[in-house]
Amino acid sequence: MPETHIYEPIGTTITDFGDGRIELVYGRTAQTPQEVLEQGLWLKEKLHAIFQKRNNENFQYTLLADLSKLHAINLDEAAQKLYKEIIDLPTIGKIAIVGDGFSLTSIMPLLLSVAQKEKVKFFFKIIEAKDWLGW
Repeated sequence: MPETHIYEPIGTTITDFGDGRIELVYGRTAQTPQEVLEQGLWLKEKLHAIFQKRNNENFQYTLLADLSKLHAINLDEAAQKLYKEIIDLPTIGKIAIVGDGFSLTSIMPLLLSVAQKEKVKFFFKIIEAKDWLGW
């Protein structure tokens, strides 16, 4: 049974479907760099809790990150470092990011900095992202 967590200040949700699929849907655009960082810390904490429930460090999750509700993405150096750490987590096998051209341009520096570039792919349509993830 799916379990959803909500980051109340922004309305971001993370859903663990219980079968290795995780869906992250960002709520509204963060207003300050501090808000971006706090949301990222919340995300990292929730992902670790999900991973610990399965208690299998060799299991590979797939993650769909939906950026379509964001009107701006402001990743300062600290936020980029934090999100890079999340992307590089060994328990996440594939990450599909969905958004528009603006989203892609905004996160390009982050995408270029990740260690395993083949594990992250950007899509303009959710159906294509789900297909790539094997959902």
